[in-house]
Amino acid sequence: MIKIFLISIISTILISSINGMNYQNSNELINLLANDNDWEKINHEAGITLFSKQISGHNINAIKITKRVSIPLYIIQNIIMDVDNYDSILSNAEGLITKSQSVSDNQVVAYQFIPVNLPFFDDRHYYFKLKKYDLSYDQEQILVEWNLIDNSLFDKDKNILDAIYLKYGAGVWMAQHSSSGDILLSYRIFMDPSGSIPDFIIDKINQISIVNLFTDVILTSQKRLN
Repeated sequence: MIKIFLISIISTILISSINGMNYQNSNELINLLANDNDWEKINHEAGITLFSKQISGHNINAIKITKRVSIPLYIIQNIIMDVDNYDSILSNAEGLITKSQSVSDNQVVAYQFIPVNLPFFDDRHYYFKLKKYDLSYDQEQILVEWNLIDNSLFDKDKNILDAIYLKYGAGVWMAQHSSSGDILLSYRIFMDPSGSIPDFIIDKINQISIVNLFTDVILTSQKRLN
């Protein structure tokens, strides 16, 4: 099963050059994901709601998941940014490799290898940049965003792996405060896995994966809170 998580940053010298890039229009994609318009509800179960959104020029959809929680946002942020411990956070992380390349106070750049356990399909890998935002009491805010970044800036040895390098994808974790004191937590993601996987399989895998990831982050947050 494809496990979809993603994220961010490198050394201080390299940060400035990365921030000046718009790799595969990642800023535009992040804005589309963060925008609350045009999401269509596709399922609601056990307090979790799934939505989909069409992304222009692509046959697969962006996916959003939401749930009301009462967890301090800094705990959720810290778990998302803790890329080197994804294998202990994610319940279905067999074969998944995630290694940070550079870490600063609010950014992480990391490499991720995702095994695809389907016959005749290649594994996937990518570098991603993860950015954490300062917390506020605004009604709606971005907690963490990530986007895929250019592999030519990194370890050339990984470029020769027998795996498909992903070039277009991003995700946004957001929180919306309510008057009752709880928080509507959401995660929005779009990932183009490339290759020859049929679109309907991609959409289904993305829906299953985002539920698993979202649930794992909430469960880990609750454990740290207790």
